[in-house]
Amino acid sequence: MAIARALVAGASVIVADEPTGALDSRTSADVIDALLGSAAAHGRTPVAVTHDATVAARCERTVHLVEGLVDPPRAA
Repeated sequence: MAIARALVAGASVIVADEPTGALDSRTSADVIDALLGSAAAHGRTPVAVTHDATVAARCERTVHLVEGLVDPPRAA
């Protein structure tokens, strides 16, 4: 619902704090599909905060925080 509200409001950035935190894996995948697909279709930038490595793996770019600081990028 919050994704839809952000899109309708015309937000250029959609911030999702733990969008899949309390969901099973199937529903989590559906929510991330909706978030990424809707954002791309409307030219919006999604920003997700998550502890879920599966969600992070779906993102174009990740930033890791360690002890409140940005962790240096890891070599590919």
